[in-house]
Amino acid sequence: MDIGNLLPWISGLNDDDGGRPLDWRDTRRNRVVFFTHPAGCADCSDYARDLMELRDRLSSWDGDVWLVGETADDLATPSADNVVRVTGDADRRLRQRCGLPPDEARLVIADRWGQIWQTAVADDHHVLVDPADVLETTKWIATQCPECETLDQPIGDWSSVR
Repeated sequence: MDIGNLLPWISGLNDDDGGRPLDWRDTRRNRVVFFTHPAGCADCSDYARDLMELRDRLSSWDGDVWLVGETADDLATPSADNVVRVTGDADRRLRQRCGLPPDEARLVIADRWGQIWQTAVADDHHVLVDPADVLETTKWIATQCPECETLDQPIGDWSSVR
């Protein structure tokens, strides 16, 4: 899941809000995907909560949040409007299919076509991208128009972290 690549097609796994197949390349929604540390990480729970608090503002910019944890109960309740989706990955199959280490916390932001624009891995001090910057990146991606202008290329580092 590197910058410039596409989110992987995932089939055969279901999300926890009704058993629908995962479809990360929606073509209508920009994606903020957060893979948490194993269950019990208070910092990941806090960060997931921070992302959930952005759901209305993200939704107004065609963005949604997908939380992936060991169990869905560790994270949050999916929202009825599907702006927040929650997926349990206790056996780590989803992480494996995405080529991620089993215990890494990672944030990924992709556009509506599935192209990854930003990615960040939590360091030893659990530093991740500030949620306000997640919102700004989602806004910026939402305003890119391939019919009107040349898209800027995804960039590799964040200008600010918390």
